[in-house]
Amino acid sequence: MNPARLQAPMSPAGSGPLWHAGAAPGGPRIFEGIPAGTRMRRTLLVSGISAAHTGLEAALANPETRNLIRDFEMKSSRESRVKALARLKTAFQAATFQWASCDKPPIACWMYFKLRDAKEWTEPTDDFRDRQRCLLACYLVVGKLPNGSQLSTGRWSFEYSFHALGRLVSPQRSPLGMTPLQSLVLAHKTLLRASSDAVLRYRDNFLIGIGDEGALLCQATPAEVDGIETLFCVAHTWLAAEMGMSRYPHIGPATDRDDALGSFWLMPPPLRKDLGETVQVPAKAIEAFA
Repeated sequence: MNPARLQAPMSPAGSGPLWHAGAAPGGPRIFEGIPAGTRMRRTLLVSGISAAHTGLEAALANPETRNLIRDFEMKSSRESRVKALARLKTAFQAATFQWASCDKPPIACWMYFKLRDAKEWTEPTDDFRDRQRCLLACYLVVGKLPNGSQLSTGRWSFEYSFHALGRLVSPQRSPLGMTPLQSLVLAHKTLLRASSDAVLRYRDNFLIGIGDEGALLCQATPAEVDGIETLFCVAHTWLAAEMGMSRYPHIGPATDRDDALGSFWLMPPPLRKDLGETVQVPAKAIEAFA
């Protein structure tokens, strides 16, 4: 794990999300070979996500898009802001729309995925099987943001390891009734609604479910970035429902809205306004994520 990320104390060898109990020191690794057909499914998933990200970057670089953002932020009538938002949804169709408020101050939020190379989030000294690429869930927010900007993007919820993606697209393990991409989006939403207290208590090993078909085995690390408290959440692998998940705590939704990860720990930093002892965030964001 990259030491630039301020980490919480880790569990001793044998108790983290990359280990199972066994006779060997620390237990045998859970990783095993992924069949060629499954690797191809993962490649197709990642290629589609990469193409969508390229399209989103092109839209962000387009001066017409910047004009739309400016219109959305500055138009005096709500009707005009609604029209500007509709055009922005078309411009950002490669991303997944999350929520928007066309009242003052106008703000809109999307989620998108992008790839990260292993060297960007792991160290050369890490185990070879840990030094893998990942898929990162990111935010895109536009409008009159609390931090004074009109547009901001950045890391949001999950880092899905390539191993997790391989297990998720496996014909034997993949969730029924939804595509792998839909599963990733659902996991993102589920994490935002998860209980902060429970995730922090079981941060070295916990499950985030995707419907009734199984769950992602995850790890969370509290950190501080530019003076803002946040949480780095990694999905290490996918476990199908029949794989004996009872050894790990399953994190459910927060019963108190303020306890949801999306209301503080995973609230996009540009949407936070530090008021000293409290942090103010848009009410619409709390409604959407918590």
